[in-house]
Amino acid sequence: MTTGGATLGVVSPLEFDTLTRWSDQDRAGHVNNVQIAGYLQEARTDFLLAGPCRTLLDEGIVVTAHQLEYLQEIHYVPGQPLRTRIWTASVGAARLVLAYEILQGETLVHRATTTLCPLNFDDGTVRRFTEQERSWFAARALADGRPGFPLGRIRHRAIGAAAAHRHPLQVRWSDVDRYGHVNNTTYLEYFQEGRIQALLDTGMDMPGLRIMVARQDVEYHSQTEPRRRPFEVVSAVQSLGVTSSVVAQEMRDVETGTVKASGRTVQVLTRDGVPVRMPTLLRAAAQSWMLPAE
Repeated sequence: MTTGGATLGVVSPLEFDTLTRWSDQDRAGHVNNVQIAGYLQEARTDFLLAGPCRTLLDEGIVVTAHQLEYLQEIHYVPGQPLRTRIWTASVGAARLVLAYEILQGETLVHRATTTLCPLNFDDGTVRRFTEQERSWFAARALADGRPGFPLGRIRHRAIGAAAAHRHPLQVRWSDVDRYGHVNNTTYLEYFQEGRIQALLDTGMDMPGLRIMVARQDVEYHSQTEPRRRPFEVVSAVQSLGVTSSVVAQEMRDVETGTVKASGRTVQVLTRDGVPVRMPTLLRAAAQSWMLPAE
């Protein structure tokens, strides 16, 4: 752990190193986007362990939202750690927003924010931060009071009963964390499964083309406990551009209709790293799952 106040212009920012793993890569040859949420979780845990707020990890603190911006591909380099900078974007009575930068070498590859709240696991109610906790988080905010990154929120549209792609999904035992519910990072994997299956169901072969994730926003609405009966990921196209699209998704309990988590993913079609116009057949498939005009 090191500090870097002169570089970031913040009061006592913390930095943590995380080694990538060979298994973090996908078939495209770079670290898969869902793994990055895990890197943020590692840094966030170390951040909480670094001060008097370490008891929050035992008593209960939950993620309620993520905003993730993918700036560059991350590559597996044996022995070269990623450096994550983390600080407080804002802190209130029962709401904490943390901001991050991830660097590979000297290159800024990712930035993000996470919203958390302390929870009393005995009765499932939100509690307020103690004065000691709030003071420690406040001391790790930007020196000039600005709230971290200006990551504008991607507007959310509920899918409801709109025409959408539906993908059954089974929660695995390994998806569950020490709190007994599905870990927040795993929902990004669920949403990825839904998007990939939607693409596979078009039957299209796109040699030389890659879909790159540029941004993801996720909100967590209720906890998910493991069971053998499947849930489902519902995916619909929220907006469609020339080279990009915004995909709205919901993780639902098919038995109750409860939305466990919702998200929006900005994805860009590329060839050799350069955005390209969406083929006619792919655009037609996307339009078949388009949310109705408002």
